Amino acid sequence: MQEEFQILLVDDEPEILRLLEKTLKPEGYQLHFASTGGEAFEIFRQENVDLVLLDIQLPDMPGLEVLRVMRENDPEVEVVIITGYPTINLAVESIRLGAYDFLTKPFNPIAVVQIAVRKALERRQIIRENQELRGCLEKQYQFENFVGRSKAMQDIFKLIQRLSQSESTVLIQGETGTGKELIARSMHFNSPRKNKRFIPVDCGAIPESLIESELFGHVRGAFTGAHRDKRGLFREADGGTILLDEIGDLSLAMQVRLLRVLQEREVRPVGEEKAQPIDVRVISATHRDLEEKVKSGEFREDLFYRLNVINITIPALRDRPEDIPLLIQHFLSKYSKDIGETLDIEPEAMKRLCNYSWPGNVRQLEHCIEQMVVLRRGNTLRRSDIPNSLLPSPHRGQQHYIPADTVSLREFEGLALKKAMESSHGNVEQAAQMLGIAKSSLYRKLKDHNLEPKKFLKK
Repeated sequence: MQEEFQILLVDDEPEILRLLEKTLKPEGYQLHFASTGGEAFEIFRQENVDLVLLDIQLPDMPGLEVLRVMRENDPEVEVVIITGYPTINLAVESIRLGAYDFLTKPFNPIAVVQIAVRKALERRQIIRENQELRGCLEKQYQFENFVGRSKAMQDIFKLIQRLSQSESTVLIQGETGTGKELIARSMHFNSPRKNKRFIPVDCGAIPESLIESELFGHVRGAFTGAHRDKRGLFREADGGTILLDEIGDLSLAMQVRLLRVLQEREVRPVGEEKAQPIDVRVISATHRDLEEKVKSGEFREDLFYRLNVINITIPALRDRPEDIPLLIQHFLSKYSKDIGETLDIEPEAMKRLCNYSWPGNVRQLEHCIEQMVVLRRGNTLRRSDIPNSLLPSPHRGQQHYIPADTVSLREFEGLALKKAMESSHGNVEQAAQMLGIAKSSLYRKLKDHNLEPKKFLKK
């Protein structure tokens, strides 16, 4: 790794340059040398310098001026100041201008140089890796990666492009597995907030006793077990975006506290008297019908209108069958690249997958294609590669192929849940994988339908 790093040594004393060369060359770094500010700028323009060891007193200009110009032209470059005349004011000014460290000549011991260089380059590497990761994330969530030719999805794609440049609060509604978090992430990574954090929160997965502390933070001693201060997820997302997933699962008491945060744009940690201002874009998501929950008194009307400034409702996959072949090809291409092979799918297998109802929506479809790719017997996915849970059962007729318009959505969901739990013999983790949903989501759905997992255990 060290061979990749280039270090520029700038000092007007030849013996110091020789000492630094003798110290750093065995480490494998690529070294460049300059005795004036002008020479340093020339090398800096020509080479991809990672670190500069810079003397504060140069014959043609002050070292602090060299530091200032270099940091203006490359804010990521690390600079370590070296001087034989250290003062507190000089050290403070160096750090203010962006220097990483401040070393005093003569170096005693010389190991202080090696340590400072190593630590500065470690930070440089972390920053480089973070930039590469952020670039990958931004590429992953670019709008052109969205798949769907149905009018409903095309309208949604156009809407989220506009919303990415907005600060409006957005409510995303849709069944589990339709891609609500994907849309939220895309809005964030294509927005002016993309360089700050995106924090997803599953409101239904956090125990009621902890959710206020998780969201808003707490101070040490606020309650039993609060051994240190906690910032809370809203403050962690400051400057960025927070996704409140499954917002419909919040208790009425927490809804009141959240409403206050949205209105005042500040949070008050548990046990703290003073509120802390926040700058966070709020996106919420739910698979529930919030308007029905408002009517039943389970969700506050004022909070609903505060969250539902802009609404995005994602249709279920069964309601846009024209998108299924595109999604199959998209996921097939994705997993083909992962294994470095070119894969195809036979027409009969494609037909079977297109005729399936996909109660777990896009997530279930992706898991299915991934499973077929992993367990395939050749370079063509065949009907025999389709998981058994997706095929009609010889003992139960065509339960998986009941047309969606012959039963209610709730009845259809109940049938899918029973089938998955029966096929997995009560194994919730396997059933969740079959449906393409999270275990926490499956538990909620089973509870909604009064289905006990233990009733499906194999005897």
